[in-house]
Amino acid sequence: MANSFQEFLEEYTKIGCVGGEDWQWEAFTNDHKTPIDSNCENAKKWLGIMFKHGKA
Repeated sequence: MANSFQEFLEEYTKIGCVGGEDWQWEAFTNDHKTPIDSNCENAKKWLGIMFKHGKA
């Protein structure tokens, strides 16, 4: 999930606190190759969807 608890909290909050269980974070781990990565393609897509509603 992360290399430290601080890193976990930083990355988890950057992706919008997606869920409370580890299976909900797996989409943001580059196919289980990295810890949570707020810059991965899935994170970019997710954040685009989450913040799309506020734009005209």
